Amino acid sequence: MTGRAGRPLNADDALWFTEENVGQLGRITVDGSITEYPLNPGTLPTHIAADASGKVWFTEELSNVIGRINANKPNAFGTLKRFPVPTDGALPWDITLRPDGNMWFTELAGRNIGRITPKGRIKEFRVPGESGMAGIHRRSGREHLVLRGVRGLHRTHHPELTATSAAPRAGTG
Repeated sequence: MTGRAGRPLNADDALWFTEENVGQLGRITVDGSITEYPLNPGTLPTHIAADASGKVWFTEELSNVIGRINANKPNAFGTLKRFPVPTDGALPWDITLRPDGNMWFTELAGRNIGRITPKGRIKEFRVPGESGMAGIHRRSGREHLVLRGVRGLHRTHHPELTATSAAPRAGTG
């Protein structure tokens, strides 16, 4: 299992998780019942996070997609929507919620970080350096994102990504 573990991701206290090697999402309830939802073969769902409205967002590394389901619906998997990342071969990896309601994600190979709105609009921001970003999270009590590079380098960027920290990629968002 991968993804964010150890905290409920939706209103009914169920924990959603990714099963990277078998291409599935999973849901475990407080009574221990597990339901698995297969995705397309070879998509490699990697990380997962919930937004404030109970929708669950996840990265599909090999299909270059950000996925979303509405965990508040009885047939949550029936609400699956997939949003292609604009940069070909970007390998979307980690994902996190920002206080403004947008989800932010990293790209292992794209050398960008991305912002996806609740409606699914993606804007990418170029990250300086030679490699992509592996991890992203919001530092508690602070209004900025902490990024972890694939080589272990830690970078901190203001959430609005001013011109001094990262520039929007031409043709995105």
